[in-house]
Amino acid sequence: MQNHFKILHLCLSRVWRMSWFVNWFDTPYYHDLYRHRDDREAMLFVTRLRDYFGWTDTSSVLDVCCGNGRHALSLERMGVSAWGVDLSPSNINHAKAASQFPQRWHVSDVRILNMPTQFDGVVNLFTSFGYFDSDEDHALMLSNIAKQLKPHGRFVLDFLNVSWVKNHLVANEVKSGTLTDYHIIRKMDDRWIEKEIAFDVNGVRHTHAEKVRAFAPAQIEEMLNKAGFEVLNHFGDYSLQAFNTDSPRCIFVCKLSEI
Repeated sequence: MQNHFKILHLCLSRVWRMSWFVNWFDTPYYHDLYRHRDDREAMLFVTRLRDYFGWTDTSSVLDVCCGNGRHALSLERMGVSAWGVDLSPSNINHAKAASQFPQRWHVSDVRILNMPTQFDGVVNLFTSFGYFDSDEDHALMLSNIAKQLKPHGRFVLDFLNVSWVKNHLVANEVKSGTLTDYHIIRKMDDRWIEKEIAFDVNGVRHTHAEKVRAFAPAQIEEMLNKAGFEVLNHFGDYSLQAFNTDSPRCIFVCKLSEI
């Protein structure tokens, strides 16, 4: 039986390594393309979350799919006990180097997430959801997050608003980085929002793809409910304004459902 589980884990690991986000997020070109992400906006957003939930220096918050840690590090600077997990070793190394508590940062796939403690808050921010091909993997991710939350804790899921994306989609774009120029093609259908990124390095063409499921708000809420969450509030932007069909974001605030 033990050998069976080892073989299963090996097979799953091989499949996960083929996923677009495994390699792309760990390259220097990903960080170069997105180097202008708004740290000030991130700080303002988590400040609003801290005030909304009343998090203090006795509160613990886990950032799931934390990237290079810009949101969780902002919470840490406010005195909150902030932790982060991400699939990318380079992201986690960046966060560790910037943190006063490097032991709180871990490389982990959310489908096998198993932190040693539970938290007052868990956050999944900046469209770090919807990457998987199968709905079962999304359900597993949400189920694992539920297990990391204290009974009276809160979960924040920050996703894009699919209708806003449809109305504002830029099909072709070139962005200049410090390492190269990035040629971007975007497309969207009923199932996926896709971005193809092509760039040249030393005369060699590289291509990467980003794919996010085109989940409508009702679909996300249904998944949250099935994972054991109850939605308490639904915001439409990082100022925590009420959600509507023209909102750029789709931000759910949840608690664990009462049994």
